[in-house]
Amino acid sequence: MLVGCPLRKSPCRCYAGELVWRERSARISEVTDAFPMPDWIPLLSKLIAIASVIVLFQLAGCVECSIYQLMRGYHRIEPGLYLSNLAMSSLQFLLIAVLALFLQVLANNKFLGYLLIVIFFVSSIALSVLHFDHNLYNFGSPPAVPYSDMNGYGHFLAAWSWFSAYWACLATAMIVVAALYWPRGTVQGWKDRTRVAGQRFGTPTRAVLAVSLLAFAGSGGWIFYNTNVINRYVPGDVAMKQQADYEKRYRKYLELPQPKITDVRADVDFYPHERKVDVRGHYTIANKTGKPITELHVQIPAEMQLGSLKFAPHDVISADPVHGYTIYRLKQPMAPGATMDFDFTLQFWSRGFRNSPDDTHVVDNGTFFNNQASRTSATTRRASSPTATTAASTALARRTACRRSAMCRRISSACSNAIPTG
Repeated sequence: MLVGCPLRKSPCRCYAGELVWRERSARISEVTDAFPMPDWIPLLSKLIAIASVIVLFQLAGCVECSIYQLMRGYHRIEPGLYLSNLAMSSLQFLLIAVLALFLQVLANNKFLGYLLIVIFFVSSIALSVLHFDHNLYNFGSPPAVPYSDMNGYGHFLAAWSWFSAYWACLATAMIVVAALYWPRGTVQGWKDRTRVAGQRFGTPTRAVLAVSLLAFAGSGGWIFYNTNVINRYVPGDVAMKQQADYEKRYRKYLELPQPKITDVRADVDFYPHERKVDVRGHYTIANKTGKPITELHVQIPAEMQLGSLKFAPHDVISADPVHGYTIYRLKQPMAPGATMDFDFTLQFWSRGFRNSPDDTHVVDNGTFFNNQASRTSATTRRASSPTATTAASTALARRTACRRSAMCRRISSACSNAIPTG
């Protein structure tokens, strides 16, 4: 979908400029400004006009796509789904239209207004290139909303709604300021326009502006809490740096002797409505290296919370919470051929919403949660491939048996044969 593409939003920019300057370009502005109507009517009428154009263009696209589907033999037309997508995409175009109107009014020069909106588009691209990708400071850019037949829009709609409300509140404040500075009559200078704006700034206008700004700040705080506090937000450049740091720091352990997982048992409870998974696992690990093992390297996925970890007496040498990598020193070295019990409990709980729709493991209807999301390894990962998993956990995912209950879906499996690591 190309809704976020600046080129597709260019018509909104151009049409907004033409609407603002239509009367003055036709040299009838002094006549229309003399009409006995409130100051906000001209701005509102132009905003309604551009919103109508946006909706009509989107509707035309929906009709065209529906006709094409019918011509290709697909008869399951879903008007409700099409209209919901139309509403979501139209809002993004409307936010850009409001910004264009706002800049045109403040600039009070058609071509300067065009220049300002071009600068906005260029800065948006620059922010993306520089990995400033949080939707909190990318105007009119709510996260995408994945749709599936099984789960619909799911919990992703909440993120879109909050971000859209956040930017809509700012757009409302822009409309108020634009109404205050709307040119009417022969007043052209910035000083005179500010004086007129002060005269227009009555109690109702102040209330609308204050409420919109308070709602903008409040919704922004709530979004930040969800995306950065209860969820993990990592900018693109930081993620790449962490990847590089992982490879540099742990590549030296590539050939380090580590025990093999020979037996696996796991109980996994799914709570789809809460988007939560509880994992209780048991490994039997064996030293098949022919040398005593003094250190155990354990890596926990970043999205998993470690509840407990039980194995032979040990000391913690280093703990890396960024990469989930911990090194333990066994108080009694593990002799060749010896085995050890390795028990753990993990929890995956996706709360609130995120900056991007990458939380697809556990949804209300259509959960996909596999060994890649819940792996816990008691062996060293290859430094060049931190997402590698053991053959034991792969076999666990393949041998898992499911049964349903009213509260959760429980998965239990037992691997009785020796399973070597990959």
